[in-house]
Amino acid sequence: MTLLLLLFHVIVAQMSSQSFPLDVSDNRGAVLAASAIGFLVLISIPTFRNNFYEVFMRLHQGLAILSIYGIWEHLALQSPLARLCLYVLIGTSALSLLFLSCLIIHRNGLLGYGFPRTSISNSGDVVLLKVALSRPVIVDAGQSVCLWVLTPSAKLRSLWQMHPFVVASWSDSPLETLDLLVEPRSGLTQKFLQFSKSQKAQKTCLTLFGGPHGTSIPVTDYDVVLMVASGYGIAAQLPYLKKLIYEFNSRKARTRRIHLVWKLVTLELAVAVKDLLDSALMEDTFDDGYILKISIYIEHISQSDDISPRATIVKGVPDFDALLREEVKGKYIRRVQDKEKKREDMMVLGKLALQPTHAVSNPRSIGID
Repeated sequence: MTLLLLLFHVIVAQMSSQSFPLDVSDNRGAVLAASAIGFLVLISIPTFRNNFYEVFMRLHQGLAILSIYGIWEHLALQSPLARLCLYVLIGTSALSLLFLSCLIIHRNGLLGYGFPRTSISNSGDVVLLKVALSRPVIVDAGQSVCLWVLTPSAKLRSLWQMHPFVVASWSDSPLETLDLLVEPRSGLTQKFLQFSKSQKAQKTCLTLFGGPHGTSIPVTDYDVVLMVASGYGIAAQLPYLKKLIYEFNSRKARTRRIHLVWKLVTLELAVAVKDLLDSALMEDTFDDGYILKISIYIEHISQSDDISPRATIVKGVPDFDALLREEVKGKYIRRVQDKEKKREDMMVLGKLALQPTHAVSNPRSIGID
């Protein structure tokens, strides 16, 4: 919307017969603000934002301040009403920043509880963060936190680097510890890997977190839930997995079948999250329900293997059409009554695009990006 208003403003100015000298302060301010907003939109494309998140955040903040300054210069000679709108914007932003700062101080328990602490470990090139909170925080499935970690090597520079992470743990009660799965790329995540490999004994680091952010998708109203993940996308699925099993054990969910399909290149990542997957399998024992099935597809592995009747490692890539057809038919559901004929509702939860063939019945399905 801001970009559309900016384009409209520029087009009207170009169509005007009046000159636009840049030696006038309000015109310079207009060019400065328009350039800052245009560049801000340009760097917001997902490719740049996802691959260079820390750089994106610093540029985003700097360009936002620069655009406000340009608008200030542009409106300096305008009517008081025009400047009043800018004052309202600045005041609202300041109040929002103050509220957010107070919320971070409260949730981190900085007044009387001390800083949260983070332990950084690795399994090969996979980084695992365990954040011990100063006070418990309610985190729903699918939510994320922004993390600042003060590592001894980077010292105060660490506080200028933050990164969002999906919380891989879940509980029906407030969490005292957050489990985070980190994919080392560049910047802060790469420093986590280097730090975990360099330390001889595991140390904890001072931490601040913001959040939790995001909304949780309702998943308990479906008989069949097909969960799809590739690589580190498993971090977003694990809390939903634990929540579904808990709701089933508590007789709060309709779910009678959960199938987690996880696509990997190597076995390294599966080894790193083994404890989290084992925990879900151990909890899935209520009334011998055994509603959970885990299928791990790995491209580079010598042969397939059955870890247990409910967890299988398969060599190759998953055939999503075939998997979806099987789950829609409900052939793996343990029915309460053999004569039950009603159509089960189904949910597809994952990041991969699933395109069922026309032969598949049309279930109620939801794709989550």
